[in-house]
Amino acid sequence: MAPEMLLQRGHGRVVDWWCLGLLMHEMLTGRHPFQGASHYDTLRAMVTAEPTIDPRVLYCCCYHYHYCNHIREQDAKANSEDANG
Repeated sequence: MAPEMLLQRGHGRVVDWWCLGLLMHEMLTGRHPFQGASHYDTLRAMVTAEPTIDPRVLYCCCYHYHYCNHIREQDAKANSEDANG
């Protein structure tokens, strides 16, 4: 659950992205990015602490981020050339 949900505050679409990121981290690493000695401590960490992101996930995200930016730049360049004739 997102911190806003645990604190019973109003929430919007950002919570969906937060939960998706959490799920993806667990699927890629087999570990929850928040740790606690008990279930309650883990929930408290989700509200008060920064996540512990596995370095492999950071590398993967960084690689895909740069790859997607490269593709986007190539598309923008091609669209610009098409518009100019």
